[in-house]
Amino acid sequence: MGKNVVIGVLVIAVLALIVFDLPGSPGKRSQEAYTSGGGAKDLHMKQSPGEVDSDYKESDYGLGPNYIDELLPYPKVAKGDRTEFDIWRYAGRSGSSFGSPTLPGTWEEWVDMNVNRKPDLMRDVDEYMASRFKFSGEQIEGAVMSGGRKGIMRGPIAKLQSVESYEALSEMQPEEIRSKGIFPYKPLAHPIMTTAHMVFPDNWNEVHPEHVRMDMDHDFPDEYLPEFPAPMFLTTHKELGDITQGKEVTLSNYWEIFEGYITAEQMEGLKELL
Repeated sequence: MGKNVVIGVLVIAVLALIVFDLPGSPGKRSQEAYTSGGGAKDLHMKQSPGEVDSDYKESDYGLGPNYIDELLPYPKVAKGDRTEFDIWRYAGRSGSSFGSPTLPGTWEEWVDMNVNRKPDLMRDVDEYMASRFKFSGEQIEGAVMSGGRKGIMRGPIAKLQSVESYEALSEMQPEEIRSKGIFPYKPLAHPIMTTAHMVFPDNWNEVHPEHVRMDMDHDFPDEYLPEFPAPMFLTTHKELGDITQGKEVTLSNYWEIFEGYITAEQMEGLKELL
């Protein structure tokens, strides 16, 4: 009895597949309606197909020697490897965005490698930062950040190379500055791009010690970082001033802070950000 039932179910399933695969069948029509070929029948995700500029022409967009075709290929590195400080000289993909999370060794080996390397890495980072910036700690008299709790440091802090002053730099043509490599604000690279992720400053880590990293530390002095907790000003409620009143916005307090001041959609978005 049981065997006959199973056979009957299989026969019905095969017939259903045949019927729904025939031209003009309901199943076939439904499948065609959700193709990405364009036109009125393109209902995939209920979105029209994206536009493609048929007259698109390749350009360097004014980047010149900084366009991808003129830069070095991104270096081949393994997980956890240190990367160059001058990463702006490279371009291109560095492998799949969905690489395997598998470590190159055991967890214990990974921890030992990062912890043991950290002192030398941070010494190199500090030397590099000292070669690029002058953190004098000098504050602009009477100037404070938007929250009114922290002073603004005097700048510019970037050190100049092979040029006497910023005034002299301003007299030079962009091509000359670029060819001599003396632009003072080159990008700062993550020293372990193969691991990357967020690096939190000391004042954050004091409140959230779970964010202290075993492989590296933050490299900017606290005086040159924004106020923490950061003030927040709503463009729709400017009369409130800093809506946080000096509190860090968290999952525990976001509702009581923003309730009645933002929409339900905004509240949900805020929750997702937190």
